[in-house]
Amino acid sequence: MSESLLKFVETVLLLDANDDRAGLVALMQEQKQQPNELFITLHMLLAKHRLYASYVLARVLVGGGCQYPILDFALSIGGLVYGNPDTMLQGLQGLRQRVDEATEAERITLYDQFVAPVLSRALQQFNPTDALRIAYGFEILKAAVPPFRHILPEGVGWNATLYYLTPEELRRRGQQQADLLEWSPPPTGQPTRRRRVVVAMREFVFWGQTWPRPACVEPRLVAAMRACGWQVLLSVVPGQEPHLEEDFHTIGNACRQHEAELLILDENFVLTSGEDPSANRLRRDQLALLRLKLPSLQLGTLLFDAAALEPQLLLDVAPLLDLILDPTAPALPLWNDPRLRHKVLSLPMPRGERRSSQNQPLTGTLVCADPPTAYRGFWLQATAQVGLPVQQQTKEGFAPDKEWQLDAYRHHRQAEAWAPCHLQLAGDPHRAASVTDDVLDLLLAGSLLVREASPHMRRYFTPGEHYLEFSSLVELATLVRFIEQHREAAEGIRRAGQAFAQARYSDAAWVGALERFLSRSPAAEAAGAAVPRAMQLLSFEYISVDRWCRAVAPDELLTGKGNLLTYFHDLNPPQPTLPMPDLHLGGAGFESLIPADERFIGASVKDFDMRSRRLVSRPPFIARLENVRIEFPGFGLFLDRHLVMEESYHDKEELHRSIGWYSDRTRWYGMRRTGSCEMDLEGLDGHPVRMSLDVNCYMDRAVDQYEAGPAILLSSPARTNYHHWMVETLPRLWCLTAVPALRDLPLIVRGPLQPYQAQTLDALGITPERIRWFTGHLLQVETLIFPSFITPANAHGSGSLQHVTWLREVLMPAFGVEVRSPPERLLYISRRNSYRGFLNEEEIASQLRQRGFQIVCLEELTLREQITAFANARMVVMPHGAAGVNMLFVPPGTLYLELMPGVRQNSIHLVHAALRECHSGCILCDYARHADQSMVVNVNTLMTVVDKALAGLHG
Repeated sequence: MSESLLKFVETVLLLDANDDRAGLVALMQEQKQQPNELFITLHMLLAKHRLYASYVLARVLVGGGCQYPILDFALSIGGLVYGNPDTMLQGLQGLRQRVDEATEAERITLYDQFVAPVLSRALQQFNPTDALRIAYGFEILKAAVPPFRHILPEGVGWNATLYYLTPEELRRRGQQQADLLEWSPPPTGQPTRRRRVVVAMREFVFWGQTWPRPACVEPRLVAAMRACGWQVLLSVVPGQEPHLEEDFHTIGNACRQHEAELLILDENFVLTSGEDPSANRLRRDQLALLRLKLPSLQLGTLLFDAAALEPQLLLDVAPLLDLILDPTAPALPLWNDPRLRHKVLSLPMPRGERRSSQNQPLTGTLVCADPPTAYRGFWLQATAQVGLPVQQQTKEGFAPDKEWQLDAYRHHRQAEAWAPCHLQLAGDPHRAASVTDDVLDLLLAGSLLVREASPHMRRYFTPGEHYLEFSSLVELATLVRFIEQHREAAEGIRRAGQAFAQARYSDAAWVGALERFLSRSPAAEAAGAAVPRAMQLLSFEYISVDRWCRAVAPDELLTGKGNLLTYFHDLNPPQPTLPMPDLHLGGAGFESLIPADERFIGASVKDFDMRSRRLVSRPPFIARLENVRIEFPGFGLFLDRHLVMEESYHDKEELHRSIGWYSDRTRWYGMRRTGSCEMDLEGLDGHPVRMSLDVNCYMDRAVDQYEAGPAILLSSPARTNYHHWMVETLPRLWCLTAVPALRDLPLIVRGPLQPYQAQTLDALGITPERIRWFTGHLLQVETLIFPSFITPANAHGSGSLQHVTWLREVLMPAFGVEVRSPPERLLYISRRNSYRGFLNEEEIASQLRQRGFQIVCLEELTLREQITAFANARMVVMPHGAAGVNMLFVPPGTLYLELMPGVRQNSIHLVHAALRECHSGCILCDYARHADQSMVVNVNTLMTVVDKALAGLHG
């Protein structure tokens, strides 16, 4: 935050604290801040509930022509609170329009950060008798949160007419809506098999808090399994902070000593929704090692709130699991994913039996004991406005004392179920209400449950037969009248819900369902695409595409059968002899230019003869591969379980190096230098065990995603890097020109994409409908079209005339790049916003600016602006980095000076410059700070080189 903005905000807060409204208005009218700074101020004011200051600032911004949902919200709520109906209606109209145009993510942010805290507080401060102001407050809520437009009646007066509901109509509607889980309770008697199980739980729910799990789910599981004859060990891992290696060692020993055949882990051992991806990688690593140590152990997890999880986190860990217990969200669309469909058992958690019965007579009063949220607060305020008999009951916290936790939990639930009729509301408007622990407890205790509509609940119980369901205030009021007018029918629903819960969801029924799930036959497992084989280490060999595929003409790639291959010899003209750098400075101590010397440049270009300076390449190819698996991020194309195609990523050597660089211990065990597999496994007795193999090894995994194809693979290992995208990934689209029949095929792209990647695909006419996104680790494609680099066996396709020509001829017209003749721009490409920059950046920029250079940060430009800048450059000075690939777009004769780390020498961009017939050279620099690879260049030396180069230009 700038000093001027900080002073402005402090003044606003001071005036607002002193209730100096005239001063606030005067300050806002005289302010000289930029609109983006005023937006920041408005966010801060609303977050601090400084409503009047927010209202005044919103009026100033709207008066200046700004349009944004938060402005309309501040305008409407301010007009309501401070009695200005004109601005309230103006904000209300704009808010509804702009919210309808916003994305779902933007709506959620608006609700969570502003609408929920600000509006709920404002409504609570209104006088309950001021019905009109409260009604207008709910109109603002409906404008800002579309779900409330259905929940609340239309019109400020709320004169909605209730409809008449009969017991027959209620049952008919419920039977149409219900979608009960397809499973049958077990036969009478105990399960015949007596399993040995370990249930592992962490002592505390959330790290940093010292109170135990309020639901005690794991002890309930243990009690239910033991009641059915299973031998169960409950392993409670102490402590608040995770020590995963130690914790998994403890759990593994417990499984070995108990001779367990099933391990059920609580959710915290499997994934975490935190922002640190390394935490989940560490969990996957520990799960993989546990499976290696105990290969016969079936591994499951219990999810506490599946609907709140980030789906990709669960998909990433799913291949390591045999069982996912989900008691809260059986209708979650994620469960239809083929990687999860046959792993999930959706049933309410067992109670540990010992149920109590509800004997109190049914009344018309609904007790709501849900924990308070802003969403529930809006609901309850609305019920109060229309006079519904709803009583809010503060839920008592669960704190076991000296009793066993399960007994304490049971008594706690029974105390909560005293009311004969309970009202349950969702926690927020963003997702359908999950099935909470309360649901089964209340029904088993004999309460009549009146619940906000949820597709999850309809998978367990039938609305209208076992409980009552509503989705709007009018429907809730109608149900209240139904209970009053049809008391006997309501009592019947109450009794039916209790009987159904006791029969279908008893402990014996739950354990029986789990037994049938675990005892599926091998044939049944084979029928489920996502059921994994036991994980094992497999050796693999490399094979060339020549040996695997049959050679055919290009027009047979789509019409033929089997694995096919087509070479394009006409796209491989003789490569030019390159004029390598004709100026070179060895470091800060040199005062004169010396000729280029190959010893100073570690050329990474394969098949590059430094003596002749000629590039060598083979003709490109397109392969059609059937039933191929693609492993990411190593980018290996597995033709069967033991054969990986050498040309997956350039050639065998580059592929093996790629696998080593991007190794993930749950998948790859290739070592970059040795080419052998080495890993340490901690033995069950605590002693390390070294496993060493002389072959590359691959861990067998379940497939994350399937594609039928035919589809074109557009990807590479380092796909998020600008250089690698431009020289390795994007040019694979040459196949669309070489074989026109491929132009309508979908493209398999590993996402998500960076903005510049999306810009290139959009410019080339690749619509989102053609893209098959993939974000997992193992993809299986029935028919894959695999185009090679334009120039195989030549620096990853980086250094060739064909490659440069293709990018220029395709991208420059696609972006409409305008080229001036002669070129005029002198460019210094700054890395001040990136790592590997210069500690003396300001001095470099100042000296170059005096010589007419433009200082450019490419992160601030669109891709079109970047290409245009280089296409009109007379001279470019830049540090080594991915942006050097833009030298492909410069005109011939451009001067190029690269500032290269002395310990990280790479000549690839000098090769690009040579292919564009540029005069180029480099200055080797020293690292000044290794942590972020910051460098220092001798400015006098740099300016000597620049001045001589400019003199040559002007001469």
